[in-house]
Amino acid sequence: MIAKQQHDVIVSTYGRGLWVLRDITLLEQSDAVVADASVRIFEPHSGLRQARGGSADVTFVLKETPKDSIRVVVLDSVGNPARTIKTTARAGTNRVTWDLRYDTPGQPALRTTPPENPHIWDEPRYKNTKTRIVDHWGIQQVQRAGALAAPGRYRVRVVAGNDSSVQTFVVMKDPKIETTAAELAASTSAQVRTVSAINTSVDVINRLEILRKQIDDLRGSDTTSAEHRASLATMDQKAMDVELLLLSREELHSDDKWFTERQGLHGPVVALC
Repeated sequence: MIAKQQHDVIVSTYGRGLWVLRDITLLEQSDAVVADASVRIFEPHSGLRQARGGSADVTFVLKETPKDSIRVVVLDSVGNPARTIKTTARAGTNRVTWDLRYDTPGQPALRTTPPENPHIWDEPRYKNTKTRIVDHWGIQQVQRAGALAAPGRYRVRVVAGNDSSVQTFVVMKDPKIETTAAELAASTSAQVRTVSAINTSVDVINRLEILRKQIDDLRGSDTTSAEHRASLATMDQKAMDVELLLLSREELHSDDKWFTERQGLHGPVVALC
């Protein structure tokens, strides 16, 4: 039996076994491949949106091995970029799997020294580094997860150098999910807005960290007068007051293990969606 919607070949005996040849789109579309095309995407197999994840495969052919990495860009139903995957590829047939996750939220890049830990840059993990991330222990995976795509129609573009190809595909809802497609779409929309707000907060944090690091360097300079040091200290305190509206004081230490403070918007909010 061939499952037309899934493009799988299923062979079974009378109760003795079951064998599945998954995704025969390459066989079905082999005569449609343009020999001289630099990039050619096979019409993608339908993706499957499951309760907490899912996947969609993108199979494509390159005429030549690219010098640099290629980009696989997934666009949502209104043409907005959902996910950009950079990967290597070779001449011939290639396959990339999209996990149905949108691009991940940004991360704060801490550059300053927390007042309670003046020796933090001496720790082995930060030796010879200029920035520190914030780890939320035990939930790093969900902290870095993007929004989960809803069932619907998407487009995928494979870009290799100056050449590209586009195909449309569908992400179907797992029949076992009782949630309606409209509710899943609303959930995805909420997650996308949350990630956008996180990215805005992270951008402000990173700009403040750059400013405060410059202030810190000037305060430590032998050429800075005492009067200027006092002014710089006031400026640094004002910048830090704003920064602490977006992340907690514990997070200034790069690893929040206890969650005893109110979390800022850049934290693991997406885990709740």
